[in-house]
Amino acid sequence: MDDIDAIAPDPRRWLAYFGSVADGATAMRFVVAAEHALPELLVGVGTPVLDFLLEQPGFAAAWRSCEEAAVRRALGFRLALLHLIDDSEVDPTTVTEVASDVIRPWHQTSDVFDAAERIYGVAWREALSAAIRVSPPPVASDVIRRALPAPPDTHVSLALQSDDVLGALDVLDAATWDALVRRAAKLASGTEDPWVARASLAVFLRLARDGRDAPVGLVSPRVLRFTSDFPEERSPLVVEALQHMPENARAKLLMGASPFAWPYASLSDDPRVVEAATRALDDVGERGVARAWAIRTFHVWGADGRRALASSASPVARAVEAALDAYARHRPVERRLDTVPPTLRDAIHRALDALDADPAACPSRRVQLALFASSEEPVPSPPWCSWATVEAFAAFAEPNVLVAQLRMVPGDALRLVRPRPATDDDRLARMLIVLAHMVLPSWEATYPDDDRPRRVIEDAERVLAGGPPSCTELRATLHTEAYEDERLDKGAWIAARVAVWAHSAAVDDGANDEQDTPPDLACAAFKTIAAHGATGAERARVFWERFFLDVVTARS
Repeated sequence: MDDIDAIAPDPRRWLAYFGSVADGATAMRFVVAAEHALPELLVGVGTPVLDFLLEQPGFAAAWRSCEEAAVRRALGFRLALLHLIDDSEVDPTTVTEVASDVIRPWHQTSDVFDAAERIYGVAWREALSAAIRVSPPPVASDVIRRALPAPPDTHVSLALQSDDVLGALDVLDAATWDALVRRAAKLASGTEDPWVARASLAVFLRLARDGRDAPVGLVSPRVLRFTSDFPEERSPLVVEALQHMPENARAKLLMGASPFAWPYASLSDDPRVVEAATRALDDVGERGVARAWAIRTFHVWGADGRRALASSASPVARAVEAALDAYARHRPVERRLDTVPPTLRDAIHRALDALDADPAACPSRRVQLALFASSEEPVPSPPWCSWATVEAFAAFAEPNVLVAQLRMVPGDALRLVRPRPATDDDRLARMLIVLAHMVLPSWEATYPDDDRPRRVIEDAERVLAGGPPSCTELRATLHTEAYEDERLDKGAWIAARVAVWAHSAAVDDGANDEQDTPPDLACAAFKTIAAHGATGAERARVFWERFFLDVVTARS
């Protein structure tokens, strides 16, 4: 048998070794050696990937006779969690380590919490409460709920640490309301700390929803930089808070924001806010989220917005006016969706309805990603850390870093069961090929004698038809050239990048490194093709209509 002391420090050798372990005594020797080589591997909730060893016949007996008191103490909770020893055998002083450990997301499972409550009794809630209050926010709301009920001031403190402050403040008795009001007075001075600002915003909303006096100072300028899960969407909580504020306070907050709060400015029609927005136009870039929100904002302001734009000498004001003019000329297109599956058809209808109502012609990332999903089935959450990551880290990482990785690996990673091979899915490649053909004219108008993007696209089509790739090196060369700096023909080279992405998706070699979504990238090239409209705004609208009607349906 291989030397345990040589194998234990190197997780790359564990998988092969675990297959030879057949008794608890040997498994215990390995666990002890691993703890010596990788300190704190066993503390708190423990390391699930070692469960295979803990479940070997005779391991509990070997644990009871182990001369290493620290190892015996650290392993107790994990063994009881797996029902391998009696709860009474767990050292009660380990409650603090376990409570600190469950703050980490990869240990937040119902079986861990249930076991801790069962093993430690009343001491568990107190230890968990203390661990939450000294942890940096946000702490998962499920963890917060496990520490409730609590005394009024403690309840408020726990809630302010939560990733769902409003949820943690949902049901309050009179004493906890009083505690919340006292805390609100302290928070109302404002802050630049994003998490304190988020908590203060939630406190404002909880008070306002209940009809209580909500100090406007709880809504700090910092929250105007908050978004939803996607940066181009407004935070619904910020919108609600601004709507609860008196108009004068709301206007003062919006007009004084730096940088200007484009996503929220249209929630006030105060002339001071309109004037501040007009002054801020020069800070809006040529494209992107701020430009889209500026267009939407002046659209909401209607005639007042148009007058403000007309008074500005900024070229951005002219671009916003052009976008609003294009929107005024727009007519919804005919929707040819009879052959599309019902679920996808409904999603496309919703996307087109949103586009019809959007003068910026800029669908949210949420809409794009939903329509680009490769399956209508829910996607399982990936593990916090895979065994492949551990093996990669093992070659160079310090022991404390390696331990952190090991403790995040799911417990079944080394149970010697081969995972089911992933199935191929070429729907993304099909959509990218359609996108690449849409924007190819941008390239061919600039470089009529260079057929490389077309050859790459055609090769991707052959690969999807079952043939071998023949343009991988050509694609790599095109990819390198597409990222060279200071190119004047950006639209053409963006079209080349779409072709490169389509080929990478068809070959499925993981070579793509794009940061944009496919349609955002393609739209930038499509807008350079003059045949699609008189202005960039009109071309963008044509692009998105084609995207929803032609490209997304190519996935079916």
